[in-house]
Amino acid sequence: KPDYFNISFEWLLTHQPDYLLLPGFTEQQIGTLRKKSPWDKLNAVKHNRIISDIDENLLLRPGPRLTLGIRQLAERCK
Repeated sequence: KPDYFNISFEWLLTHQPDYLLLPGFTEQQIGTLRKKSPWDKLNAVKHNRIISDIDENLLLRPGPRLTLGIRQLAERCK
């Protein structure tokens, strides 16, 4: 089994996530993504619910600071 979960874009379109979590993405990268099909068909993109400003080390590296990343994520998803 792989150590991570891979999904298809069809799955994303079907399930329409409320938020997109893209740690480490720049505003320029997000701007490009917003204009590209099929990304522009996601509700999270349409409603500007893209979270990219949380330090990626807090979310992607398991350790004691992971709870800080989760807390920041929860605050942005209110």
